[in-house]
Amino acid sequence: KKISDVYDINYYDVLEKAGIIDENSDSLLKETNEKLDALLKETNIDNPWGTIPLVGTICAGDGLIANSNVEDFVVYPMLNKKKPDYALRVQGDSMNQVGIESGDIVFLRASNWVEKNGQIAAVIVNGEEGTLKRVFWEAERNIIRLVPENSKYRTIEVFPNEVHICGVYAGHFKPEYQMDDI
Repeated sequence: KKISDVYDINYYDVLEKAGIIDENSDSLLKETNEKLDALLKETNIDNPWGTIPLVGTICAGDGLIANSNVEDFVVYPMLNKKKPDYALRVQGDSMNQVGIESGDIVFLRASNWVEKNGQIAAVIVNGEEGTLKRVFWEAERNIIRLVPENSKYRTIEVFPNEVHICGVYAGHFKPEYQMDDI
């Protein structure tokens, strides 16, 4: 298989020439295996989930400048969902009532607006504070509310021009280590 890939020769032609399979072999089996090989190559079976960049830390608290440097690559483990664009490590506990805790990795789809009212998103406030919150907009008041999922924190109210949405929540997982271990 590796030789056929290097020389860009059909795998089954190599097997036939080597005498491993008979040229009169079942053509249906050969055709099925070729389709399977193409599918595996297309989905990258060695890493079926693909990797996405972990681009630093986002605060789930009172605010922290978001770091946009790629610090690592992580695997997105949810096969039945669309792969997100990037991931952030959470620092803080403002979203702990929905299970997002300090040290967790949050997956995000790049977007400049939430798809529905109340969706969790990574948000930069006033060009400097990066935070993870639920985003609610109130058209009648022309206000965006950034709502934490922890009663210790207050809701942040801003005008639309004071907020930049970086991505919408697409899932999260808890690494084996905690932020205190880093």
